[in-house]
Amino acid sequence: MTSVVTLDEAYTADQVLSLAASGELHVRRTEEQHLHIPIHQAREVVLGMGVRAELDGSRLLVGSPALLRQHGVALPEVAREWTERLRADGETVISLAHDDNLIGMLGLSDAVRGGADTVIRQLTELGVSRIALLVVANSARLVSHTPHLPGGAASRLGAAPLAERRVR
Repeated sequence: MTSVVTLDEAYTADQVLSLAASGELHVRRTEEQHLHIPIHQAREVVLGMGVRAELDGSRLLVGSPALLRQHGVALPEVAREWTERLRADGETVISLAHDDNLIGMLGLSDAVRGGADTVIRQLTELGVSRIALLVVANSARLVSHTPHLPGGAASRLGAAPLAERRVR
């Protein structure tokens, strides 16, 4: 699931998604809606923070709010409020700046795959007592929205967000 927040009225939600995809953020929704994805001329991965790209002579930043702050992009109060709201929903926040202007934010979350409850049930029946999920996004929402699991497995389920283990 992806939440899209536009913070500059010059950009639509579709444009924010397309620019995020141009920075090579894979967003399934861009494919489903057949959105045009601009092609960047240069791209640099900023380890653990996001991507800096050149797009038709302009700079595009796609990543954490910290990435934008590091490049001098101001995060107004409304952006901080949205960051808190998205994180409270268990979403990982991706911010987008185009030519040093904050234009929008995405909230990304992982989803439990269909059939996961069956696999976990089978593992539990085989005597596996410790089960962990490895997720990219914020794990709070994922664990709280896990399907009902047999034998108290939900109470023993843990999730380790990979994003928090990246080099900063």
